Amino acid sequence: MEKEKIFKYKKGLKAWPKEVINYIGKPKHHKPYETDCNCHSSNCKWTYCSSLTLQRQEASRELTGRAHNYSSWYRCKTHNKNIGGALKSQHLIGKACDCYIKGMPANHCTQKMFAEGLYKNGGKGWYNGFVHNDTSNPRLWDLRTNKKKCSDYKKYYIKKAEPLNPITKEEMQIQELNNKLNKYITISKELQNKNKELEEKNKTLIDHNKELLKRLEDKPPEDKPINETKQPAISFLELILKWFKKK
Repeated sequence: MEKEKIFKYKKGLKAWPKEVINYIGKPKHHKPYETDCNCHSSNCKWTYCSSLTLQRQEASRELTGRAHNYSSWYRCKTHNKNIGGALKSQHLIGKACDCYIKGMPANHCTQKMFAEGLYKNGGKGWYNGFVHNDTSNPRLWDLRTNKKKCSDYKKYYIKKAEPLNPITKEEMQIQELNNKLNKYITISKELQNKNKELEEKNKTLIDHNKELLKRLEDKPPEDKPINETKQPAISFLELILKWFKKK
């Protein structure tokens, strides 16, 4: 049984921390910033990553010989809520990642991983353009064709495995377009949530201003002090005339 450990390190690192290297060795094909949350919030400063998830993605990269791209790995609570993620998503603790492989369907890669015995537990979910991998309880789902969940890994992958046909250029273009579309959808959801927050803030400001205006209207007017009558300034000639009159 593989022992799983959750690492915690600062967001935006380019080199792996010693804790990760001492536990699983230095990953050859992944960088720490690939596991970061995709939000742009200043409050999101830390990243959580599962040792088992990282090891499996390294094995997948070695097995396929192709670059792995990640639309999502760790997610902070705010980002997970903004994009409509599950309340108990495995992304929140760094145990899940959404991956797509350029030039290769994700289901082909997953079948190879199962054939090599590299997937012993965890959830697998297929979407248009990417596959979800996590190290939680064994479960399968496919949202490309609305297939039902299958709890038996061996039965699903040995008896119902899809043939590993080479991918065509048209299929590759469709996969890349789906990846871009999913990215734009997540960005649009985040913008919608931010607009809602701004609208709520504007509403509170408007209500506050209304209350201030009402208080000013209800306040009785203060008695203004009467200005004393100012005496006109005396010219230099008048002063001289007064002096002569005195003499």
